[in-house]
Amino acid sequence: MVTHARTRWPFFGLHAIAIAGLALGWWSAWPFVITLLAHLALLAWGSATPGAGFFIAHARSLPEGQLALTYDDGPAPDRTPALLDLLKREQVQATFFLIGERVERAPELAKRIVAEGHAIAVHTHRHPWWWGFMPASIASKEIARCAEAIVKATGSAPALMRPPFGVTSPATARAMRRSGLLPVAWDLRSFDTMSTDADVLAARVVPQLKRSSIVLMHDTAPSAIELTQALIREARTLGRKFVRLEAAMFQLRAVLAPLALGTICSILHPQLACAQSPPQPIAANDPLVMKLRAQAKADANVQAAFTQEKHIQGLAKPVTSEGRFAFQAPDRMRWQVSSPAEMTVVVNGKSVRMHEQGMERAVSPREKQVFAGIQRLIGALLTGSAFAEGGMPAEFFRDGGALLVELKPEQAGMKNRIDRIQLRFSIATMVLDELRILRPNGDATITRFQDAQRDVPLPTSTFTLP
Repeated sequence: MVTHARTRWPFFGLHAIAIAGLALGWWSAWPFVITLLAHLALLAWGSATPGAGFFIAHARSLPEGQLALTYDDGPAPDRTPALLDLLKREQVQATFFLIGERVERAPELAKRIVAEGHAIAVHTHRHPWWWGFMPASIASKEIARCAEAIVKATGSAPALMRPPFGVTSPATARAMRRSGLLPVAWDLRSFDTMSTDADVLAARVVPQLKRSSIVLMHDTAPSAIELTQALIREARTLGRKFVRLEAAMFQLRAVLAPLALGTICSILHPQLACAQSPPQPIAANDPLVMKLRAQAKADANVQAAFTQEKHIQGLAKPVTSEGRFAFQAPDRMRWQVSSPAEMTVVVNGKSVRMHEQGMERAVSPREKQVFAGIQRLIGALLTGSAFAEGGMPAEFFRDGGALLVELKPEQAGMKNRIDRIQLRFSIATMVLDELRILRPNGDATITRFQDAQRDVPLPTSTFTLP
């Protein structure tokens, strides 16, 4: 459930009368003083009660039967690994709200959280005690720096955030709105930072599980393991389904859609996102579309240089990279990044291998999913299966000297990750110039190709690691 109540801040007239009355000793001003104190008390309550939605809407509950275990303040090298071991044994996925500077100190631990299937989210960069008194500009930097640290360590972009202490103010609420991240509260707080006795905490928290769906804990707390075990046992007795908030809250992100779309509108190619004169729709049997279909072939291959921008909500600047790409139908791909750091990924069928920092390293499940997905998409485009009957629904547009194709995934698993795929082909050459992947949370990955060559023989070493 998302709740949001609007407040007027401040009531200048009321405050001015009350303060003037106190300064001048007007006894008749006391009713205003009492009202002022009541108003300030209400504001304080709203600031410290995120579920109330006093300054900004928060997601605070899930559909009946679902349960999300959430952990704040990590990653903590001395405690988080043991918690991850427990969650892995119990086959439970959770959500971790991470502090950016701790991610920077323990990037491999943050990467492990993602690799084992958990969701990660923003909990600001330093978890400042004065968050509730912060100007919006500084709060925005706290959010952005945390998101940057998470992306750098894990390659995954956060879509959710939770403010420090659950506190909001008019200023921090503005920063949270600007970030495009969905604020998440809770409906069951463990208070595990106030007691180290897991039995005492469990005795208080477990009975409340029946009417709760989002549990707030801390992976930095000494009681985290024992309390989590108790909650898992009780939840399974109640027949509850454990969910990651990242997946469970896609439907709630509609609350932030205008903000997210506005942000993307400012960064995407204006002819697709913000044009005054939009591209003109054309039919699927238009000669341009038929020309595109005609060049598809089962044994196609292509190589090109690329530049890529990842536009991520909460980050002031896109994450950029450049390198070279090669593909040989039906399922061989090489993705070689030369900047900002060297990395090579080779995909042969279902095999995904990665070379980084001078040596081959293990590929995480998330990385395998991402690069295998790119391989399948490129293969479908080159062989024509993406436009064939049974493929993704496609719409076609003419925009000056370009043919625009928009694909909309229908498979449930892909729809959760990708909203639309937009392709821009040069009409003169029918070579793919630009590929945009737009995500449900407003993030966008834009890849631009240069010096593309089709059907040129590729060396046998292309699809092997250095």
